[in-house]
Amino acid sequence: TPLHYAAFEGHSAVVDLLLEVGARMEATDNDGRAPMLLATQEGHLSVVERLIELGADVDQKSLDGKTPLRVAALEGHTSVLSALVEAGADVTAKD
Repeated sequence: TPLHYAAFEGHSAVVDLLLEVGARMEATDNDGRAPMLLATQEGHLSVVERLIELGADVDQKSLDGKTPLRVAALEGHTSVLSALVEAGADVTAKD
């Protein structure tokens, strides 16, 4: 979806616009990835924080079982990882 692309590219203003007009932040792509996971994967802290602020599920898994927290750890995005933990992400979740 356009929201997925905006989250992946880190376009915070576009993410906000799309959410204002009804884009679903829990929608998934063909791999079961929500915008939160894509923003996390690319290390876009501002998008991750905005999605958290709006109530996105910080534990939503992709089809292969990856959580945003796992992806942040895998990619070494410490600031994103910290934001997810502060938002209550499950640090014991398994793939």
